[in-house]
Amino acid sequence: MAGQAANAFTEIVVSSERKAKELAELRQAAAETNALLNALNALERGEFSVRLPLDWVGTAGKVADTFNRVVALNEQMAKELARLR
Repeated sequence: MAGQAANAFTEIVVSSERKAKELAELRQAAAETNALLNALNALERGEFSVRLPLDWVGTAGKVADTFNRVVALNEQMAKELARLR
């Protein structure tokens, strides 16, 4: 009986740790999504100083790198258009 209780307790601990890790990953993804939304809103308002973090990894990192390049290109184009006026 004690062995079964110990096994059940171990399963609960492992499951809780797994759920805690999943929750942390979801929070990180939500934070990245919010940062992206805020950056897009700033860009829409013409704020070319906005950038996403360079330390993001995986797909989020690729999105951040691409977003940062697009902002830089938009800024260059805006400067060139202003110069041509």
